[in-house]
Amino acid sequence: MSMNKKSLFRAAALALALGASASLALADVQVRFIEPDKFTDASSDFGRRDQEPVLKELKAHLEKLGAQLPGKDLTVEISNVDLAGGWEPVGRRMDMIRVLRGVSSPSIELSFSLSENGKVLQSGKTRLHDLNYMVGMNRYNESDPIRYERRLLDDWFREEFKTTLAAAKN
Repeated sequence: MSMNKKSLFRAAALALALGASASLALADVQVRFIEPDKFTDASSDFGRRDQEPVLKELKAHLEKLGAQLPGKDLTVEISNVDLAGGWEPVGRRMDMIRVLRGVSSPSIELSFSLSENGKVLQSGKTRLHDLNYMVGMNRYNESDPIRYERRLLDDWFREEFKTTLAAAKN
């Protein structure tokens, strides 16, 4: 094959591949926080200081999960976040750090709607919590400050959308 034919063939293959991938609609994921200044973890100065990065991470995680539903629109409204653990004074200087205890499990309250072409496929409202959050495997690094909340969202997402996820794989 001559150089021009190879270039033409590659260009055609690239155009075909781009056209095929463009036909697969990406998921549209919207995440909203309803009155985040009233969230359980925003009730102290220490909670308010960490709130913005935590909410940003939770939003990014939900967007990543929602991307597994191509062609669907997912809207999630979070009305409360209570992170695992609680703020406690530690040491001689009484520095405030988040201490994890079995009784301070993570909790997230949310409502959701999954739709396709404007038609609602699934919707609901739930309170996610994991009383055994310190037991078992967690695939997220222990340096991740929201590793328990990520796992909580992963478990909810996998269970709530198992039928849709299975159909998306086929």
